[in-house]
Amino acid sequence: MIIYKYLDEKGGLATIKNNSVLLNIPLKYNDPFDCEGNVSDEESSRSFELFLNYQLFKGMYDYFVRHDLKAKRFKSLAETFKKYLPVAGSEIKKTKKYILQAYLKPCRPLICKHLGKTMPVLKKEFKQVMKDSFSKLRKRVVISCFGSSFDSILMWSHYANMHKGVCIEFEIEDKDFKTVEYSKQMPDFRLHDTLEILFGHEFVGEEIDFNNEEYDFMNKPLLTKSEDWIYEGEIRCVYSIKKLDPKIKKVGKKWKKKLLLEMPPIKAVYVGCNATDAFTNKIKRMTDAPTYKMKKKDGEYGLTPEKI
Repeated sequence: MIIYKYLDEKGGLATIKNNSVLLNIPLKYNDPFDCEGNVSDEESSRSFELFLNYQLFKGMYDYFVRHDLKAKRFKSLAETFKKYLPVAGSEIKKTKKYILQAYLKPCRPLICKHLGKTMPVLKKEFKQVMKDSFSKLRKRVVISCFGSSFDSILMWSHYANMHKGVCIEFEIEDKDFKTVEYSKQMPDFRLHDTLEILFGHEFVGEEIDFNNEEYDFMNKPLLTKSEDWIYEGEIRCVYSIKKLDPKIKKVGKKWKKKLLLEMPPIKAVYVGCNATDAFTNKIKRMTDAPTYKMKKKDGEYGLTPEKI
Protein backbone atom coordinates (compact mmCIF):
# COMPACT_ATOMS: atom_id res chain seq x y z
CA MET A 1 0.00 0.00 0.00
CA ILE A 2 1.26 3.48 -0.89
CA ILE A 3 0.55 6.19 1.69
CA TYR A 4 1.45 9.88 1.93
CA LYS A 5 2.32 12.08 4.90
CA TYR A 6 1.67 15.81 4.49
CA LEU A 7 3.84 17.99 6.74
CA ASP A 8 4.93 21.57 7.26
CA GLU A 9 8.59 22.50 6.85
CA LYS A 10 9.67 21.62 10.40
CA GLY A 11 7.75 18.35 10.44
CA GLY A 12 9.05 17.38 7.03
CA LEU A 13 12.69 17.91 7.98
CA ALA A 14 12.25 15.93 11.22
CA THR A 15 10.48 13.05 9.45
CA ILE A 16 13.17 12.77 6.79
CA LYS A 17 15.96 13.02 9.37
CA ASN A 18 14.49 10.33 11.67
CA ASN A 19 12.65 8.28 9.04
CA SER A 20 9.84 8.31 11.61
CA VAL A 21 6.42 9.95 11.96
CA LEU A 22 4.91 11.54 15.05
CA LEU A 23 2.11 9.76 16.90
CA ASN A 24 -0.54 11.72 18.81
CA ILE A 25 -3.57 11.02 20.97
CA PRO A 26 -6.87 11.80 19.18
CA LEU A 27 -7.65 14.63 21.62
CA LYS A 28 -4.96 16.69 19.88
CA TYR A 29 -6.58 16.45 16.46
CA ASN A 30 -8.52 19.22 14.74
CA ASP A 31 -11.84 17.35 14.63
CA PRO A 32 -13.84 17.51 17.92
CA PHE A 33 -15.83 14.44 16.78
CA ASP A 34 -12.71 12.37 16.13
CA CYS A 35 -12.95 8.87 17.64
CA GLU A 36 -16.48 9.27 19.01
CA GLY A 37 -19.38 6.85 18.61
CA ASN A 38 -23.10 6.50 19.28
CA VAL A 39 -24.60 4.31 22.02
CA SER A 40 -28.23 3.16 21.57
CA ASP A 41 -30.68 3.03 24.47
CA GLU A 42 -30.74 -0.77 24.32
CA GLU A 43 -26.95 -0.95 24.37
CA SER A 44 -26.87 1.49 27.27
CA SER A 45 -29.37 -0.62 29.25
CA ARG A 46 -27.39 -3.86 28.73
CA SER A 47 -24.20 -2.07 29.64
CA PHE A 48 -25.70 -0.68 32.84
CA GLU A 49 -26.60 -4.21 33.97
CA LEU A 50 -23.05 -5.31 33.25
CA PHE A 51 -21.72 -2.31 35.17
CA LEU A 52 -23.84 -3.20 38.25
CA ASN A 53 -22.87 -6.86 37.98
CA TYR A 54 -19.17 -6.02 37.81
CA GLN A 55 -19.35 -3.63 40.78
CA LEU A 56 -20.94 -6.39 42.85
CA PHE A 57 -18.48 -8.98 41.57
CA LYS A 58 -15.49 -6.87 42.55
CA GLY A 59 -16.85 -6.36 46.04
CA MET A 60 -17.78 -10.01 46.55
CA TYR A 61 -14.50 -11.27 45.08
CA ASP A 62 -12.51 -9.02 47.37
CA TYR A 63 -14.66 -10.04 50.35
CA PHE A 64 -14.74 -13.80 49.82
CA VAL A 65 -11.65 -14.65 47.79
CA ARG A 66 -8.86 -12.11 48.16
CA HIS A 67 -9.34 -11.81 51.93
CA ASP A 68 -10.98 -15.23 52.42
CA LEU A 69 -13.56 -13.80 54.81
CA LYS A 70 -16.46 -15.71 56.26
CA ALA A 71 -19.90 -14.58 55.16
CA LYS A 72 -22.05 -13.19 57.91
CA ARG A 73 -24.49 -10.94 56.10
CA PHE A 74 -24.86 -13.23 53.06
CA LYS A 75 -24.99 -16.69 54.66
CA SER A 76 -27.54 -18.10 52.22
CA LEU A 77 -25.34 -17.18 49.26
CA ALA A 78 -21.97 -17.80 50.85
CA GLU A 79 -21.46 -21.27 49.45
CA THR A 80 -22.45 -20.11 45.96
CA PHE A 81 -19.97 -17.25 46.15
CA LYS A 82 -17.18 -19.47 47.48
CA LYS A 83 -17.85 -21.95 44.67
CA TYR A 84 -18.18 -19.64 41.67
CA LEU A 85 -16.09 -16.55 42.43
CA PRO A 86 -12.63 -18.22 42.26
CA VAL A 87 -13.61 -19.98 39.02
CA ALA A 88 -14.87 -16.71 37.53
CA GLY A 89 -11.72 -14.90 38.65
CA SER A 90 -9.51 -17.51 36.98
CA GLU A 91 -11.52 -17.28 33.76
CA ILE A 92 -11.24 -13.47 33.71
CA LYS A 93 -7.49 -13.69 34.23
CA LYS A 94 -7.31 -16.14 31.34
CA THR A 95 -9.53 -14.29 28.86
CA LYS A 96 -9.07 -10.70 30.12
CA LYS A 97 -12.80 -10.29 29.63
CA TYR A 98 -15.56 -9.85 32.21
CA ILE A 99 -18.75 -11.76 31.35
CA LEU A 100 -21.94 -11.03 33.31
CA GLN A 101 -22.09 -13.43 36.26
CA ALA A 102 -25.62 -14.86 36.36
CA TYR A 103 -25.32 -16.19 39.94
CA LEU A 104 -25.00 -12.57 41.12
CA LYS A 105 -28.38 -11.55 39.68
CA PRO A 106 -30.27 -12.46 42.91
CA CYS A 107 -27.99 -10.01 44.69
CA ARG A 108 -28.98 -7.07 42.52
CA PRO A 109 -31.36 -5.65 45.19
CA LEU A 110 -28.45 -5.74 47.64
CA ILE A 111 -26.05 -3.79 45.48
CA CYS A 112 -27.19 -0.35 46.65
CA LYS A 113 -26.78 -1.39 50.28
CA HIS A 114 -23.47 -3.14 49.61
CA LEU A 115 -22.01 -0.17 47.76
CA GLY A 116 -23.65 2.39 50.01
CA LYS A 117 -25.23 4.16 47.03
CA THR A 118 -28.73 4.70 45.72
CA MET A 119 -29.73 3.50 42.25
CA PRO A 120 -29.95 7.10 40.91
CA VAL A 121 -26.38 7.65 42.10
CA LEU A 122 -25.26 4.43 40.40
CA LYS A 123 -27.00 5.46 37.18
CA LYS A 124 -25.24 8.80 37.36
CA GLU A 125 -21.92 7.03 37.89
CA PHE A 126 -22.65 4.78 34.94
CA LYS A 127 -23.23 7.77 32.68
CA GLN A 128 -19.79 8.91 33.74
CA VAL A 129 -18.45 5.42 32.93
CA MET A 130 -19.95 5.75 29.44
CA LYS A 131 -18.30 9.13 29.02
CA ASP A 132 -15.02 7.84 30.42
CA SER A 133 -15.07 4.81 28.13
CA PHE A 134 -14.77 7.16 25.14
CA SER A 135 -12.27 9.34 26.95
CA LYS A 136 -10.13 6.35 27.92
CA LEU A 137 -10.26 5.06 24.38
CA ARG A 138 -9.09 8.45 23.09
CA LYS A 139 -6.35 8.71 25.70
CA ARG A 140 -5.12 5.12 25.52
CA VAL A 141 -4.29 5.15 21.83
CA VAL A 142 -1.89 7.08 19.63
CA ILE A 143 -2.50 7.61 15.95
CA SER A 144 -0.69 8.86 12.88
CA CYS A 145 -2.69 9.97 9.86
CA PHE A 146 -1.80 9.65 6.18
CA GLY A 147 -3.34 10.52 2.84
CA SER A 148 -3.91 8.33 -0.20
CA SER A 149 -2.64 10.81 -2.84
CA PHE A 150 0.16 13.34 -3.19
CA ASP A 151 -1.65 15.93 -5.31
CA SER A 152 -4.63 16.97 -3.16
CA ILE A 153 -4.88 20.77 -3.17
CA LEU A 154 -6.80 20.73 0.12
CA MET A 155 -4.32 18.42 1.86
CA TRP A 156 -1.42 20.63 0.79
CA SER A 157 -3.34 23.67 2.04
CA HIS A 158 -4.41 22.22 5.39
CA TYR A 159 -1.45 20.06 6.43
CA ALA A 160 1.61 21.31 4.54
CA ASN A 161 1.58 24.97 5.54
CA MET A 162 -0.24 26.28 2.47
CA HIS A 163 1.88 24.30 -0.02
CA LYS A 164 5.18 25.39 1.60
CA GLY A 165 5.94 22.02 3.21
CA VAL A 166 6.30 18.48 1.92
CA CYS A 167 4.42 15.28 1.19
CA ILE A 168 6.41 12.11 1.91
CA GLU A 169 5.60 8.82 0.21
CA PHE A 170 5.93 5.45 1.95
CA GLU A 171 5.15 1.92 0.84
CA ILE A 172 3.85 -0.19 3.70
CA GLU A 173 2.57 -3.72 4.22
CA ASP A 174 1.82 -3.33 7.91
CA LYS A 175 -1.62 -4.60 9.01
CA ASP A 176 -1.75 -1.73 11.53
CA PHE A 177 -2.47 0.75 8.71
CA LYS A 178 -6.21 0.91 8.02
CA THR A 179 -8.46 2.95 5.75
CA VAL A 180 -10.80 5.47 7.39
CA GLU A 181 -14.52 5.23 6.59
CA TYR A 182 -16.74 8.31 6.15
CA SER A 183 -20.36 8.59 7.19
CA LYS A 184 -23.16 11.05 7.99
CA GLN A 185 -23.88 9.11 11.19
CA MET A 186 -21.55 8.28 14.04
CA PRO A 187 -20.71 4.57 14.16
CA ASP A 188 -22.59 2.47 16.71
CA PHE A 189 -20.28 1.96 19.65
CA ARG A 190 -20.46 -1.53 21.14
CA LEU A 191 -20.28 -0.29 24.70
CA HIS A 192 -21.30 -3.59 26.31
CA ASP A 193 -18.58 -5.57 24.53
CA THR A 194 -16.07 -2.80 25.18
CA LEU A 195 -16.87 -2.75 28.90
CA GLU A 196 -16.40 -6.52 29.06
CA ILE A 197 -12.85 -5.96 27.87
CA LEU A 198 -12.21 -2.80 29.93
CA PHE A 199 -13.48 -4.46 33.12
CA GLY A 200 -11.53 -7.65 32.37
CA HIS A 201 -8.29 -5.79 31.88
CA GLU A 202 -8.97 -3.61 34.92
CA PHE A 203 -9.51 -6.74 37.03
CA VAL A 204 -6.17 -8.29 35.99
CA GLY A 205 -4.34 -4.94 36.03
CA GLU A 206 -3.28 -4.93 32.38
CA GLU A 207 -3.55 -2.45 29.53
CA ILE A 208 -5.55 -3.21 26.40
CA ASP A 209 -3.65 -4.03 23.21
CA PHE A 210 -5.71 -2.16 20.62
CA ASN A 211 -3.88 -3.95 17.80
CA ASN A 212 -5.30 -7.29 18.92
CA GLU A 213 -7.54 -8.34 16.02
CA GLU A 214 -10.10 -9.66 18.53
CA TYR A 215 -10.68 -6.05 19.61
CA ASP A 216 -11.04 -4.59 16.11
CA PHE A 217 -14.66 -3.64 16.83
CA MET A 218 -13.39 -1.15 19.42
CA ASN A 219 -11.47 0.63 16.68
CA LYS A 220 -14.62 1.45 14.70
CA PRO A 221 -14.94 4.95 16.24
CA LEU A 222 -11.20 5.43 15.68
CA LEU A 223 -11.56 4.69 11.99
CA THR A 224 -14.78 6.56 11.14
CA LYS A 225 -15.13 10.28 10.40
CA SER A 226 -17.73 12.69 9.08
CA GLU A 227 -18.30 12.80 5.32
CA ASP A 228 -16.98 16.37 5.46
CA TRP A 229 -13.48 14.86 5.67
CA ILE A 230 -13.83 12.51 2.71
CA TYR A 231 -11.43 14.57 0.62
CA GLU A 232 -8.58 13.34 2.83
CA GLY A 233 -8.86 9.70 1.75
CA GLU A 234 -7.27 9.01 5.11
CA ILE A 235 -5.30 5.99 6.23
CA ARG A 236 -4.44 5.58 9.91
CA CYS A 237 -2.26 3.49 12.15
CA VAL A 238 -3.45 2.98 15.73
CA TYR A 239 -1.39 1.80 18.70
CA SER A 240 -1.93 1.35 22.43
CA ILE A 241 -0.11 4.08 24.35
CA LYS A 242 0.62 1.74 27.28
CA LYS A 243 1.72 -1.27 25.26
CA LEU A 244 3.95 0.24 22.63
CA ASP A 245 4.98 -1.55 19.47
CA PRO A 246 8.76 -2.16 19.16
CA LYS A 247 8.77 0.23 16.16
CA ILE A 248 7.72 3.11 18.44
CA LYS A 249 10.37 5.13 20.26
CA LYS A 250 10.07 7.75 22.98
CA VAL A 251 12.14 10.86 22.38
CA GLY A 252 12.53 14.24 24.03
CA LYS A 253 12.68 15.50 27.59
CA LYS A 254 10.70 13.78 30.34
CA TRP A 255 7.95 16.41 30.46
CA LYS A 256 7.79 16.73 26.68
CA LYS A 257 8.01 13.14 25.54
CA LYS A 258 7.12 12.42 21.92
CA LEU A 259 6.31 9.09 20.34
CA LEU A 260 7.82 8.37 16.95
CA LEU A 261 6.89 5.46 14.70
CA GLU A 262 9.75 4.09 12.61
CA MET A 263 8.73 3.92 8.97
CA PRO A 264 10.06 1.92 6.00
CA PRO A 265 12.52 3.73 3.73
CA ILE A 266 11.12 6.85 2.11
CA LYS A 267 9.93 6.09 -1.41
CA ALA A 268 9.64 9.70 -2.67
CA VAL A 269 9.43 13.28 -1.43
CA TYR A 270 7.18 15.97 -2.94
CA VAL A 271 7.94 19.61 -2.13
CA GLY A 272 5.09 22.12 -2.14
CA CYS A 273 4.61 24.54 -5.02
CA ASN A 274 5.06 27.50 -2.63
CA ALA A 275 8.18 26.12 -0.94
CA THR A 276 11.26 28.35 -0.96
CA ASP A 277 14.31 27.41 -3.00
CA ALA A 278 16.36 27.20 0.20
CA PHE A 279 13.93 24.67 1.73
CA THR A 280 13.70 22.70 -1.51
CA ASN A 281 17.50 22.43 -1.76
CA LYS A 282 17.76 21.39 1.89
CA ILE A 283 15.28 18.57 1.32
CA LYS A 284 17.18 17.48 -1.77
CA ARG A 285 20.42 17.26 0.24
CA MET A 286 18.83 15.29 3.08
CA THR A 287 17.41 12.35 1.13
CA ASP A 288 18.43 9.94 -1.60
CA ALA A 289 14.80 9.26 -2.44
CA PRO A 290 13.40 10.70 -5.70
CA THR A 291 12.39 14.31 -5.03
CA TYR A 292 9.75 16.32 -6.88
CA LYS A 293 8.57 19.91 -6.86
CA MET A 294 4.84 20.34 -7.20
CA LYS A 295 3.75 22.72 -9.96
CA LYS A 296 0.39 24.30 -10.70
CA LYS A 297 -1.20 22.96 -13.86
CA ASP A 298 -1.89 25.44 -16.62
CA GLY A 299 -5.52 26.34 -17.12
CA GLU A 300 -6.97 24.02 -14.46
CA TYR A 301 -7.14 23.50 -10.73
CA GLY A 302 -4.54 20.83 -10.21
CA LEU A 303 -0.98 19.99 -9.24
CA THR A 304 1.64 17.98 -11.08
CA PRO A 305 5.08 16.76 -9.87
CA GLU A 306 8.31 17.79 -11.58
CA LYS A 307 11.44 15.85 -10.70
CA ILE A 308 14.35 17.89 -9.33
